[in-house]
Amino acid sequence: MSEKKSLQTLLQQEIDVLKELNNLSLSKKEVLLKDDLDALQVIVLKEEALSTQLKILDDACSPQVQFFLKERFSKDETGVKKPSEQIVTLIEELRQQTLQLKLNNEFNQALIKDALAIVEFTINALMPQTSAESGLYGASGKVNQDKKNSKKTLILDYKG
Repeated sequence: MSEKKSLQTLLQQEIDVLKELNNLSLSKKEVLLKDDLDALQVIVLKEEALSTQLKILDDACSPQVQFFLKERFSKDETGVKKPSEQIVTLIEELRQQTLQLKLNNEFNQALIKDALAIVEFTINALMPQTSAESGLYGASGKVNQDKKNSKKTLILDYKG
């Protein structure tokens, strides 16, 4: 019984850390949209601390979860053992929190990629090009390869 209680406690602690990480990922989204780099740095430092805490909890919880899963699917003379409903509920909530964190992080990653594409476009637009391959830059910030229009000049390459 003490193993199940400690498993419940560890799962609940893991869920709490994931909820904090989800809240931070939502804050990060707002900060990225506002281009507030100082606030972003604070959020990243908090995320690093929480990620370390989550790794420690996961290392402690993982063997117990494996034992729980073996127990859940083992059979005795009466049939399949019923797992504790509380543990099943906690594991399901853990899955939901993890999925939400993954989705939030993927969205934030897309925002960062878009911001980097703008930076790369700006740098490419300001730097002189040795050979004009195309007159346009693509969404990635790189020069489009266009062999038909190779005589066009790049935008913003000629000054005054």
